[in-house]
Amino acid sequence: MLQSTSPSYLLLASLDIARRQLALHGREDWQRALESAERVRSFVRRTVGLRLMEQGKAFDYDRTRVVISALDLGIDGVELERTLRYRFKIQPEMSDMRNIVLVITPGHSAQDLDKLEQALTEIAASPHGWVSAEGVKAPLQKAASLDFPGFPEQVISPRQAYFSAAKYVSWEQALGEVCAELITPYPPGIPLICPGERIEREHWEYLKALNAVGIPIDGLSDLSLEKVKIIAC
Repeated sequence: MLQSTSPSYLLLASLDIARRQLALHGREDWQRALESAERVRSFVRRTVGLRLMEQGKAFDYDRTRVVISALDLGIDGVELERTLRYRFKIQPEMSDMRNIVLVITPGHSAQDLDKLEQALTEIAASPHGWVSAEGVKAPLQKAASLDFPGFPEQVISPRQAYFSAAKYVSWEQALGEVCAELITPYPPGIPLICPGERIEREHWEYLKALNAVGIPIDGLSDLSLEKVKIIAC
C-alpha cells in the first residue's frame, strides 16, 4: 500500500468515476470500442496504399490497437504520425519507422472515426502533397528496410560494466569494444545494447538510420551520436 500525506483528491475522484463506469457500463462500452476499431480496420483494408497489421502477425493481438503502414505511399511511420498530428489534429499513440499505432477507446465517437477516415483518404489520394519533403527521402526508406539487429555478445556483466572505468570515443573507434551505456531506441523501447555487451557495426548502422528519421534513442550520453561511452581497457 502506498500512502501520502497530501493525496490528490481530483485524481482519486477520477479513478473512482472510471471504476464506476466500468462496473456499470464496461462491457457495452468496450464492445463499442472493439466495433469502432474493426470499422477502422475495414476502412484501411479498402484503402489503396495503406497496410494493416492483422491478427496472426504478432505473438498476441490487442484489438483496440490499429497498426497502419503507409510505406507503399512512400511515407514512413514517423512522417505519417506528424502529418496526422499537425495537418489533421489527430494524435496517434506512437510511431516507428514503418507504422503508426492508433488506440481506439470507448471515448471515441463516430465523428472521430469519420475525421480519421477522411484524413487517411486525403493522404492516400495525394501522399506527397501532405508530407514534408523529408518524408520521401532515402534515409527513411533505408531506415524502414532495416531489421532490428541481433543480440550482441555479452563480454562482462552489467554490474562489472557499471563499476569499470569508462571513456568516450567515436563510434568508429567503438566498433568491437564493450559498451558502457544502456542504448534503447523508442519504439520499441527494448535495449539495443546493454552495458557489458560488444558494439558491432550493425548496431551503429541501425542507430544512424534511426537518428536520421528522428526516432528517439534513450540512454546515450551524447545524443548527437558523435561519441559513445565504452569500457576502458
